[in-house]
Amino acid sequence: MRNRAYYRIDELSEVAQITLGDLKHAVENEGLSLHAWIKAENLGYVHFWTKKGVGQSVVLRGHFTYKGLIKLSAEDSFDLLVREKKSRVKYFLIEEPWRCSNFRKPYIALEEYSRSDFEFVQDNYLLPEEPFYACGEVQVGKDLFGALKRATKKPAGTFSDFFETVNADDKQSVHIVQMVLEPQNLRFKLDKLTEHFGLDVGLASGLKTAHSRLPNSLKSGLLTEDKRLPNLKGSEERIVTNPIEQIMVRILKDKGKNLSSDQVWRCLRVDIKNVDERIYDTDFVIECMDQNEIVRRSLDGESTVSTGRRRFRNLLVEVKKNFKFY
Repeated sequence: MRNRAYYRIDELSEVAQITLGDLKHAVENEGLSLHAWIKAENLGYVHFWTKKGVGQSVVLRGHFTYKGLIKLSAEDSFDLLVREKKSRVKYFLIEEPWRCSNFRKPYIALEEYSRSDFEFVQDNYLLPEEPFYACGEVQVGKDLFGALKRATKKPAGTFSDFFETVNADDKQSVHIVQMVLEPQNLRFKLDKLTEHFGLDVGLASGLKTAHSRLPNSLKSGLLTEDKRLPNLKGSEERIVTNPIEQIMVRILKDKGKNLSSDQVWRCLRVDIKNVDERIYDTDFVIECMDQNEIVRRSLDGESTVSTGRRRFRNLLVEVKKNFKFY
């Protein structure tokens, strides 16, 4: 087998010394995220922008065609691998920018439309050479959601009158079409499995990963952010390397240890709206956050890590179990 960076799920046993069950367990319980292969046109190059007192906005910087790999969130990975069902994704990370083509600037006058998924447009950017965020297909069409909302505000009549009002509403919107992914789109990155499960995972069939090529003197000292540390009792203190856990500790110490996962999530969403100074995310590791997902910088600063609501809840349980809050 050729030595590649990404493999299909059915190739797992040929390149790694773990089972499919191990992989599913890591996705379901440890927040491991996978990748997916896509082929799509008119995707949007987007930027997440935060302004103090306003919150997070989505900026459209261009359109492009892509045939390559994207990085999924832990939640989407769970749906596709563990639940074996389709998943709809709106935003994702382009892993292979050199496979992008047909880039066009976004000549869209947002003020001409009744509704838009974008706050504003920037037409002075080119596609980055490093991985960047994108959204599903950008379409301009009938503002059906707005039409339904406007129709409900008019005097009540028959159902026929209601739908006639909706059909007559010709206002347009700029919206993002969610991309539908299926389990066969899934791929895994061998080096990521090596980091998550241990340094000898990727040695099946004689394949070598970036970690397996490290000198032995360096291997013993490696500690990755995804490795689980043992639960420590008594006076021993658990070392935290996961930035999300560090932020959780700060919130619980400030607001109280009995906060629920949803309450901690809301505290963090308020915190990241601050551009100049954050109370809990003091190192500004979180790049963007919505109601379903957190995207932060990795420990090496060279990539990003996604944390969904399920993974967030599991992390909070671990934090409450391993720390005493006085």
